[in-house]
Amino acid sequence: PYAPVLAGQSADLAQAALPPLNDPTVSVRLGAAACGIQNAMASSYYGLVVRTTHVTGIITDLGFMLGACLTGQRFVWWKVLLLVMLVAGYLAGGIAAAILTPLAPELMLWCCCVFAAAIAIGCLFLHRE
Repeated sequence: PYAPVLAGQSADLAQAALPPLNDPTVSVRLGAAACGIQNAMASSYYGLVVRTTHVTGIITDLGFMLGACLTGQRFVWWKVLLLVMLVAGYLAGGIAAAILTPLAPELMLWCCCVFAAAIAIGCLFLHRE
């Protein structure tokens, strides 16, 4: 049921970006709620605890997996790949935000809103098949 949750996250981000609600305290609270929605949605993915808004937790999990690898313990490689992709996405998003925010700060929340909506639509089509 990721699509409705992502749609709700997109709506939350849209409310944060609307000019009448562009009070920084309202926008920050709505943005924090969107992060909470993201975390709640992805808190369990195929049995793996995924902290998508807490990169330190992802790094900790990767450290545990590296330790398991070094000591000869078994673990699932797709979980490592998922966590590495999350860290890479976080870094890419941070770099993109650092470059684009000075150019068009009022558009940044809208970019996040559209991205979440696009993923929601993609989920709908993916789960129909």
